[in-house]
Amino acid sequence: MLQGHAIFTGILVVALLAAAFVFYFLLQGYSTLAIVCLIAAVVVAILGFATAIIGKIVGVLVVIVIALLLVAEVPVIASSSGNSDYTQRYAIVLGAKVNGTYPSNALLYRLQGALDYLERNPNSVAVVSGGQNDDERISEAACMRTWLIDHGIESERIVMEENSFSTKENLANSFALIRSMGGDPSKDVAVVSSAYHLYRATLIAEDMGASVKTVSCECGVLPLTINYYIRESVAVWACWLHASGL
Repeated sequence: MLQGHAIFTGILVVALLAAAFVFYFLLQGYSTLAIVCLIAAVVVAILGFATAIIGKIVGVLVVIVIALLLVAEVPVIASSSGNSDYTQRYAIVLGAKVNGTYPSNALLYRLQGALDYLERNPNSVAVVSGGQNDDERISEAACMRTWLIDHGIESERIVMEENSFSTKENLANSFALIRSMGGDPSKDVAVVSSAYHLYRATLIAEDMGASVKTVSCECGVLPLTINYYIRESVAVWACWLHASGL
């Protein structure tokens, strides 16, 4: 029986390691799930082969980590639907990865959400926000501007912010642009981003003294959505700890 347990544990560990390899090396955007599978493989190995006391300690730690992640997921999920108020003067579209000169799937979903918003509000201005990373041929802002123009949005309704590389920089730089145009981030702004991202974007905006509306965009297929939500719960905890001064 012990031998059968060891064989089952070994097979499960190998399967988790194989899944981690596939998520990380063969699929784009699944790095968080790859890490989860890798950690799960280590935990299963410890629980299967370590002494009882070590197994109990690891088991307790796993429960604590899962509980902490779930605590963060509650506000993330609660905020994921965004607001139904489509009347804000400015729409900040938060950037995501660009593949060469084309939007990644994550960015494409955000652009589709932005397009819907701008079509609903013909007097609104889009502030497309995102710099150029080393693996991108153009800035995220430039990619978004081109896509929106190609889909019928007038160029004069699009303002580019190309100097940011984080959500905090996205919002800070975009707020500065909006103020320079006579707008007020505390009442004139809607933030357009992926559903999982809205809670943290709102937290960061509030920390800057701005109260923003949010426009929710799709995240993609279910496994990718799970990947993003797990990653976001970690980012939310980092945001909470930073706000608390820790």
